[in-house]
Amino acid sequence: MAQTIPIDYPAQVTVVEAREADATLTNSVADLEALWSDNLVVSSSANLVLNKKQALGLFRSGRIRLKTFERRISKLVVVDEIAMATGNETFTVKEDPTGKEPSPKDIFMCTYMNVWKHEGDAWKMIGRHVGFMAAVPAANAA
Repeated sequence: MAQTIPIDYPAQVTVVEAREADATLTNSVADLEALWSDNLVVSSSANLVLNKKQALGLFRSGRIRLKTFERRISKLVVVDEIAMATGNETFTVKEDPTGKEPSPKDIFMCTYMNVWKHEGDAWKMIGRHVGFMAAVPAANAA
């Protein structure tokens, strides 16, 4: 009789959360494209709601250019084929060649919620919300 191997969905989601965070930091559009569902919806406290194509466009255009990025999961829940990870993220940005964006020394803090769906043999992000909490000026970050 064949033995059923238990599937550890929470561990799998923790891995894809880390892969997605790394792809975000390194601006790996190919990895993000593979990790995100074609039905992805991204929202933010800035009242932006984006689909997958629009979100990838921010990376391709250089509007998202991170110097550092850290994601900390505070709660992970899996129900059937859906997983939700929530926690906080901190990041700094690379220098803006136009000089219009914030200082790359400022540290930005956000809350986040990512929703993943097990599609076929892979987890795909189907939803993401980012809530801006604070920007800590470099002088106060030490």
